[in-house]
Order: sequence, then C-alpha cells, then structure tokens
Amino acid sequence: MSKDILRDQRIYIDGYELTSRSNTCQIQASKDIKDATTFGMTAREKLSGLRDFTFGAGGFMEPDDADQAGWSALDGSDFTVTVTANTPSIGGIAYFMKAVESSIQVLGQVGEVTPFQIGAAGNSLMTKGAVMVLPSNAITAGGVSTVQQNSNAGVGKKLKLAIHVLGISGSGTPTITFTLKSSQVVGMTSPTTLITTPAINALSGLYSEAILGAIGTYFQLSWTLTGTTPSFSVMASFSIV
Repeated sequence: MSKDILRDQRIYIDGYELTSRSNTCQIQASKDIKDATTFGMTAREKLSGLRDFTFGAGGFMEPDDADQAGWSALDGSDFTVTVTANTPSIGGIAYFMKAVESSIQVLGQVGEVTPFQIGAAGNSLMTKGAVMVLPSNAITAGGVSTVQQNSNAGVGKKLKLAIHVLGISGSGTPTITFTLKSSQVVGMTSPTTLITTPAINALSGLYSEAILGAIGTYFQLSWTLTGTTPSFSVMASFSIV
C-alpha cells in the first residue's frame, strides 16, 4: 500500500463542519504504562493502564455560529467529533468519539490571517468505524442506509453511533429520528433494535452506545421525518469495540 500526503480531511464537531476553515487536524490515542516492579525482581514488570484520547484542529477563524459553538463547548458539556477522508464513502473510515473541549485559542499577529486552534479530550473511547450516511445526500423522506457487515460484532461487544445533523430546512418544525438495528442476515430479517435516538430538530451532534446481545453482524440505520417538506444534511458513522 502506497504512502500518502495529507491534503484533506473532513472535520465535524456537533452540528458544524470545520473542514473549509482548517489546515491542521490531529488524533492521538495513548495508554498509560505503569511500573509494578517489586523487590527481588531482576527485570521490570509493566502493567497496561488507562487509555487516553485527544483531538485537535486549527486553521483560520470565522466569527460565525461554528465559532460560537466552540466557545460554548468550554462549559464542560459533551460534544461529538468525527474525522473522515475528504471524499468519504459509505463504508469508508471514520474516527469518532464523545469529547469535552479542553482549549480554544484565537487571534494572532497583526497583518496575518486570524488563526484558531481547538483541543478536546476524549470522554469516551475514540474508535475507528465506518460511514453510514453522507451529508452530501439530502434526507427528505423516511428511509434506510446501506446494510453494512461488521465481523467484530459479538455478544457483550459495545456498539457506538455518531450522528451530526449539519443542515435542516422545511416548515412545521421538521424533526428526524434514527434507529440502528442488527440482523444475522444481509436482508435484515427479524432485526434487533439497538439504538433509537430522540427526535432531533436543531443542528447538533449525537453520540450513543449500546451493548450487543443477540449476535448479528449486519447493521442498518433507518430514519423517520416530521414536518412539511423537511430536508436534513446528516453525517453518521458506527463502530463496534
């Protein structure tokens, strides 16, 4: 497999995409290694400790709603972060987690384009998952995603779902509700409901988890809409750990 030069990534934080204003993006995963060496041992004993995940992005500031959302996140509330390739595809790689913002930095040197830098710490396990829904495909009616298989599925495993509602239009207060199901067959016969989200009516991010019970390696996300001529732009990904 050939090496690649980092040119583009898509960055989603709750109900906003930061791609067009960013030029740096970092994801870091680490684990504490603890020394458990005692008297009489001739070699050090190491124990695997707690895992930690951080996220950072930076670029050029735009004083808009996305910028305000970054400041609001400093109140300690959770938010959802997803990073994908610049041209994501259904089933393509997505890194996502629930996070809390740890820092935000704006302004810089006179005469330069105004910079920004944000940092976030994981409030959950950062996972490498798969894209289920792309924001480029407007959702205007109830429907389902493409069925995807995840061979890592098994009883007791943890399912994670990340959703970003990036655009809403229509009248009568449009809402969208998602349901994630699994089945033992690709045709989704006799599916098991794993996650049902609340009705969403605002630009926002949603992160959900569920413990798998009955074994089913096929997964599908469905959605229902309310309102008059509703239209939603959505980015959704799932993983199993």
